[in-house]
Amino acid sequence: MTHRLDPARTQLLARLLTIPRFQEQDETFVVRRLGRMTNRQVATVLAMEDDEFYAKPPAR
Repeated sequence: MTHRLDPARTQLLARLLTIPRFQEQDETFVVRRLGRMTNRQVATVLAMEDDEFYAKPPAR
């Protein structure tokens, strides 16, 4: 399936797919999540430093 994403979301998709928990997900699922994100949310995630981006999610 071909996904049409703007350049920022394409960059974020590539970055997310380097994380094991996102590698386990279907790419279509991840693309749909990206589609629901606002441009501001996408820009915020892309601006994160690597240590913050790759940090484990907080315990619930």
